[in-house]
Amino acid sequence: ALQIKLRHGPALASGQVQMLDADRAEIALAEPDLGVAPGQHAVFYDGETCLGGGIIA
Repeated sequence: ALQIKLRHGPALASGQVQMLDADRAEIALAEPDLGVAPGQHAVFYDGETCLGGGIIA
């Protein structure tokens, strides 16, 4: 399963990413996270492999 790091610290969240176009994606978390805010980074992992990331708008 895809793991998503949403803020500073060791915690990873499970979820899915769907590309909306070449520059935008939508993240669906397996569990709600009320602390997500615009300007934060989302970084995507498959195990210990970093797949990429972006800035939350």
